[in-house]
Amino acid sequence: FLRPGFAFYTDVYGLEMKNDSDLKTAIQNNKRAYFVIRQSEYNRLPDIERQMVTVLKVMDEKVLLLKE
Repeated sequence: FLRPGFAFYTDVYGLEMKNDSDLKTAIQNNKRAYFVIRQSEYNRLPDIERQMVTVLKVMDEKVLLLKE
């Protein structure tokens, strides 16, 4: 539900991650990427994936992550 708003306002179209497995794969396979996910999705991430990203901002149960 986050993707349509970002696409509309930024004209940047990303991939929709439909489950936790998609998010884990995206974190592991991207060298540099931003992710906007729900707090509950972040809480379900294993420690190994959490260590691979930096939390830039948490607001209204949304988390902005940077993978470098």
